[in-house]
Amino acid sequence: FSMAAEPGLNAKDKLLSITTISFDIAGLELFLPLIKGAAVVLADYETTRDGQLLFNLLQKKEITILQATPTTWQLLLDSGWNSPLALKALCGGEALPLTLAKELLLRCDSLWNMYGPTETTIWSAVKQITAEDKFITIGFPIANTQIYMLDEKLQIVEQGEIGEIVIGGDGVAEGYWNRPELTAEKFIASPLSTVPNSILYRTGDLGKLLPNGELQCLGRIDHQVKLRGHRIELGEIEAILNTISGIKQSAVILSRHFGNEDKLVAYLKSEKQQDEEEISETLSKVLPEISIPSKYIWVDEFPITPNGKIDKKNLPLPKNNRPESAPLFKKPVTQLEKDIAAIWSQQLKITDVGTEDNFFDLGGSSVLAQKVTTLLKQRMSLEIPVSKIYIHPTIKDFASVLEENKIPENPFELKPTNENRTPSDIAIIGMAGRFPGSDTIGELW
Repeated sequence: FSMAAEPGLNAKDKLLSITTISFDIAGLELFLPLIKGAAVVLADYETTRDGQLLFNLLQKKEITILQATPTTWQLLLDSGWNSPLALKALCGGEALPLTLAKELLLRCDSLWNMYGPTETTIWSAVKQITAEDKFITIGFPIANTQIYMLDEKLQIVEQGEIGEIVIGGDGVAEGYWNRPELTAEKFIASPLSTVPNSILYRTGDLGKLLPNGELQCLGRIDHQVKLRGHRIELGEIEAILNTISGIKQSAVILSRHFGNEDKLVAYLKSEKQQDEEEISETLSKVLPEISIPSKYIWVDEFPITPNGKIDKKNLPLPKNNRPESAPLFKKPVTQLEKDIAAIWSQQLKITDVGTEDNFFDLGGSSVLAQKVTTLLKQRMSLEIPVSKIYIHPTIKDFASVLEENKIPENPFELKPTNENRTPSDIAIIGMAGRFPGSDTIGELW
């Protein structure tokens, strides 16, 4: 009901739901329209990964509200979204960059920054962002919610001083399932409330109270990071890496030095360099895909702090060259291959990209896939679904598909040229021609 009031939603609205049901913010997309009689449009998985398809759906369905992470909003911008939409944009799940906010304000009716850990189900603070804002805040607590900035002794810090963001109110969960020790650490009896049995949740986020009463979030206290809206415990990844035979020591960081977006980078100390695909496969057995490092860097020794710990601030930066595990470099030959290689090199920040290199093995992601596809569309004036780069991830295969013009939006779509043809004639016309994996029409029949 608080969300219905601010950011606001009414029975005339159409909300596009793009969030997987396992991500807590899906609760807003399903339950908020339900209590107001608004419409919900469910996007399929492929659409949520393709900025152009997502933008087309926004227009086709005349969507008025969309909730997404900054990564997804950037995906929409990278797809070539320039025209304004009658859209209320809700942004949450990770920190909203000011530059992204400015771009969205040019294209949306309004922009709202949302803040709230899963443990306080779901949002706890909201702020409408305007063009006049000099920096991004999380605004004010929503209804029936209290937010405090506390020091290590759980005392309220002075206005303007930095403290841990601690949340109380109706949204606070009871604790973690079968994790009594963690529950006791994070969910504490409230020393600030006169209501019996009131509890507070320690978010692990740093923040401060501004003179105007707004709250500013300043990032994590602990070893936890957020990547594309998902919370990741770096120590958990390191613990598993250290169990792999031959690996003596590991350190995992979130870095933007490899590519144009945040990526997990694992630093490994070992007697000899191991197969990186096998390491990723081992991790994937116990960790979600989002927690698998995008790059591995092998070191002889780790920099150490005075107290004997790994000094993560002084780890060597990733080099902007080809991964050692990449195939033998094969130089692009045709002009098309050179054009694709130049775009990949620019976006992946790798000096040499060969025709048999796999886009995703070089550090490519869904966001970068959207960017390179958009750049190729602009250069070639050709419709290129982003899904093609997943099917043909090497320059050689991707260029071959473009040269043979085998990327219609729907290869089985009927496009008759004569309105007087019979339905059976039209069907035959639609099926005739050469299809991927088929050298002759006879094979197809």
